Amino acid sequence: MKRAFSILAGLIAAVFLFAASCSKPPGQAEYDRGLYELKRDNAVRARAMFERSIARRPGSDGNALAYNYLGVAAWKLGQYRTAQEAFEDSRRLNPTLVEPVYNLALLYRHQGNEARAIQLLQDAAKIDERDPRPLEYLGQLFIEGQQWSAARRALYAALNRAPDSARILTALAVVDLYQNGPEKSVESHLIALEKDSRYAPALFNVGLIYQTRLRDAERAKAYFKRYLAQEKSGSAADFARAALEPKHTGSAPTPAPLTAPAESDSARVSSVTPAPDVAAPSAPASASRPAKQTAAAIIKQATATAERGDARSALDQLLSAAKEAGRDKRTGDQEELLRASTRIAFEEVDGYLELGHFLMDRQDFTSALRIYKQAVALDARSFDSQFSMARAALKSGEVDTALVGLTAAVRLNPQSVDAQWELARVLDWQVQSPERAIQAYREFEKRFPGDPRARLIPERIKVLTPLARAAAQAPAPKPSTAPQIPTPPPEIGPVPRPKPVDDALLQTVTSASAPQPSARVAPASSPAPEPRAAPAPRVPERPSKPLPDLGLRPMPARNASAATDAHNRGTTLLKQRQYNDAISAFRRALEYDNRSSLSAYNLGVAYTHVGNYEMAKSAYAHALAAQPDLNGARYNLALLYFQSGDRASAAALAQELVKRDPSGAAGHYLLGQIYSERPETLPDARAAYSRYLDLAPNDPAAEAVRSWLTTH
Repeated sequence: MKRAFSILAGLIAAVFLFAASCSKPPGQAEYDRGLYELKRDNAVRARAMFERSIARRPGSDGNALAYNYLGVAAWKLGQYRTAQEAFEDSRRLNPTLVEPVYNLALLYRHQGNEARAIQLLQDAAKIDERDPRPLEYLGQLFIEGQQWSAARRALYAALNRAPDSARILTALAVVDLYQNGPEKSVESHLIALEKDSRYAPALFNVGLIYQTRLRDAERAKAYFKRYLAQEKSGSAADFARAALEPKHTGSAPTPAPLTAPAESDSARVSSVTPAPDVAAPSAPASASRPAKQTAAAIIKQATATAERGDARSALDQLLSAAKEAGRDKRTGDQEELLRASTRIAFEEVDGYLELGHFLMDRQDFTSALRIYKQAVALDARSFDSQFSMARAALKSGEVDTALVGLTAAVRLNPQSVDAQWELARVLDWQVQSPERAIQAYREFEKRFPGDPRARLIPERIKVLTPLARAAAQAPAPKPSTAPQIPTPPPEIGPVPRPKPVDDALLQTVTSASAPQPSARVAPASSPAPEPRAAPAPRVPERPSKPLPDLGLRPMPARNASAATDAHNRGTTLLKQRQYNDAISAFRRALEYDNRSSLSAYNLGVAYTHVGNYEMAKSAYAHALAAQPDLNGARYNLALLYFQSGDRASAAALAQELVKRDPSGAAGHYLLGQIYSERPETLPDARAAYSRYLDLAPNDPAAEAVRSWLTTH
């Protein structure tokens, strides 16, 4: 009897449920079912339900929400293109919904397009002036880019919408750490804890600051205990637990620099319902890693570590993994990890050296030389960088570069027997300078008398001595009476930062004026004659040597704001004559935005100062490709070609320069210098120098030019 009653009750319930579903509008049952499956994290079933719901009610206003949730389900399945299309459809159907715009921003951020993500977050912030999420996430992006002032503005705007949010207050406290120091950051964290005394990220951060910045172990332990009362597991909990256990003989793992509490990918996906609180910030991962971890996964972890400000740890992780890949004969993974090390820890020399050694082992000497040159640009005081560059240059046939590297290596480490020997051999056989070779050999004998190679030196000096004597007795070349070319001062003004737009949430890059090759001198009061059309110099034609690749590693998407920050940092370093650091900053700016002609121009200036003229040429050529009317770059490039002996390339650039800027004295001066070197082009030299004097009669070099004209 009871069994029959149960069956009857079930049938009645089913009938009622069926009737209830039949009473819903078309597609509503599928929509509700989709939400149910999405909450259960059954994304495949959820997507099918939302698609069925949309198909059953074409034109319905409710489809805007269905498309948004369809995008969420597709995202969870890794179907990013479908997710993007769904969010766009949701936004089109209902422009007043914040969620699809916010989710689109997060999707673009996930795909590396930060500029588009920032714009969408700004749009989302305007749709609903009560929703703090877009502004809060915008602040997080600025924190990741270390744009502290912009992050503060965005977070304060978010706080105006949610004054009691411990999460926003904690993010502001992190900004305080980097702008105002640890004491101020602790005060700001305590304000967040006044709003929520159990907010785990704030508790962890205060403990971390006391332990690593203020060196107050007792207070650190107190906050770590409070944190562990809220969070029992996770890497941050492991770190806090280790700090509370003095019985361990080893020290606690070094914590990563603080960041604002970051959402996981799943938490980032927004819906109509309020987003849940984010997780605590991650403490550093354990030094050990799974044996089968892929190179891509290691690179992703290292990128996250570098973004937290610990580039050295990221580099160590990548180099360790590359070494293991080499032992396992996984050369593809090894190269991928080494190249990632130069991209992620771009200011650390060791990554470039290891990649260069790898390429040398593969006998790819040209690529290795390019990498070693970057290492030298980062740290010209590194013996390993200079010596490695020299050896690669010898293999590649660049004798001048090899001589520069070996000379620097001997100066940096006079006890290096190999560097001293290589320098002597290059001076002897490649440069064929017997006097300098003898001097280098004798220096080797004095420093390393026990080296077996020292026994070969006396016989070699006997051969070189008459050659050196003959060279000394040869008549000196007649000095040129042509005036020397004045090198124009580089214009290295910073890119002007824009004014804030809207609520000062976003700054955009504005273009800066092009630098000029030199300060122009006012022409004489008398009308200047029309410039003579100068023919191409009649010099032996030969193909120009290909310029080296700058070796830039472009970001997945342009980031104009980060490019501007890097450019302005490089400008400051350039003015302070910290040329190698300036090179790193300008290269970083170009990796964020390769259209920046000013960054490329200043990179050329910096490379010139460190004596890397080939890379300087490449930088100026890059600047001209980005901005063809950048005459400062054209003049400096022509000057470098002229000084390296490539008269044809120098003349072509100088002719283009005076064509584009006929009133610029420097271009005519350079043409005069080029034409003055050969008898058959002396008439063209006189015309160019005369035009120069018309334009700059009071220039410091004008008197020397007049003297030359009287004798030619």
